[in-house]
Amino acid sequence: AAALYLTGSGTMTVSGCTFSGNTSVGNGGAVLISQASGTARVADCVFEDNLSQSSGGSIYVNEAGVTAIVRCTMRGGFATYGSAMFINGSSSALDLVNCVIDDNTAGVSGGIYLAGSSPRVTNCLFTNSKASSVGGSVFATSNSDPTFSNCTFAQGRAFNGACSFAFDSLSKPLYRNCVVWNNTNTNGVDVFGGPGGANLSNCLVEG
Repeated sequence: AAALYLTGSGTMTVSGCTFSGNTSVGNGGAVLISQASGTARVADCVFEDNLSQSSGGSIYVNEAGVTAIVRCTMRGGFATYGSAMFINGSSSALDLVNCVIDDNTAGVSGGIYLAGSSPRVTNCLFTNSKASSVGGSVFATSNSDPTFSNCTFAQGRAFNGACSFAFDSLSKPLYRNCVVWNNTNTNGVDVFGGPGGANLSNCLVEG
């Protein structure tokens, strides 16, 4: 990671920090949390204009323990995969709460890329997320079963596939009380996935 690398056991806390203009040739433009068996908490932080030449423009989480990201803003990030965040591995028990993910750009998933991970995302705002391929706001693959509650996905853009969220045949995302509004792409699809299907409950989706 370009700025901060968290690993190992114990409790790690990052609070009230600003990460701006960092660049990584690998994963995690600003923060990399990897093989951490303890507890990591990132709260009240701002991530702005961070870049990863691989995955996770702002934050990359790989097979970590218990991770909470709370009241953070991730803006203006860039990555090939997951310009705001890339979350990898079933052992990553992650909560993303009260966060703003705005104006990020990626090849795949302008917001969050999930690979075999099932985070809980609550009260988050995804705006102006852009993907040159698929998944303007979220892309889920390899048995990812995330839960999104009370989230808004607005003004996202993808040029090949779903402009809000896309998932493969092995993943089954759950969306509760979410708003999907004013997103655009080349084929007019907000939600795109395989036969496993997504579960949307009490959601408002612009047709």
